[in-house]
Amino acid sequence: TDDLPRRYHAMKCASLLRDIPIPSALAEVIGSVVKGPLFPVHYEELVDPLYCVTRSPDLQPARVLAARLFEQLRVPSAIDPNPLWTLGCESAEWALHICECERLSARMRAHAVVASLLHPLGAMLVARYAPEAGCADDEAHLKDSELHYASVASYTLALWGFPNEVVEAVAFHLIPDRNQPSVLGAVTVTHVACSIARSLCEGDSPTSAVDLQHLERLGLKRRLVSWLEARLR
Repeated sequence: TDDLPRRYHAMKCASLLRDIPIPSALAEVIGSVVKGPLFPVHYEELVDPLYCVTRSPDLQPARVLAARLFEQLRVPSAIDPNPLWTLGCESAEWALHICECERLSARMRAHAVVASLLHPLGAMLVARYAPEAGCADDEAHLKDSELHYASVASYTLALWGFPNEVVEAVAFHLIPDRNQPSVLGAVTVTHVACSIARSLCEGDSPTSAVDLQHLERLGLKRRLVSWLEARLR
């Protein structure tokens, strides 16, 4: 029953968001694939139009796309996009760091970094397209607001054709155990990266928002210390 208010808000937002147009930044990416060679070099380009964004080793195309999405979705009178953009960038840096420490595959690294970059989009989407379905930002409802925005962001990214791994990582970045992962993957990396980045941005301990029980269940609790020491030293 505790989830009912959030589900109501998410459903209300879904009804308002389902008809929004694909941003021109995304349309250009998809169009460049659709209008490209008849037989793309990579099979992934056929099944995942956004593969070309995540295939670069430095993920710079993903960063450029994210920047353009933030710019197109900004509503200056309703929400300041700068802190959200900073949070997304810091989260992506932590995601990339964790993936490199654990030597995860390039594809998993791309999914985790893109999810971390774009996870703050929910607040901007609500402000722009569904302000009447927003959540209160007071202390008592902060957790519900964050979960609500995560649901909105993941739902919209799915509508826009992002890979399922990115959609799931955004959806569960606050509640990773709900996804029930058994190994380190995009969901857990995104959770840890976003939690550390948010805590540091707010001046808190870097582990204050990390689900330590989730990491312990995966046998990764000690690795968290290594990730922090390697980047903060």
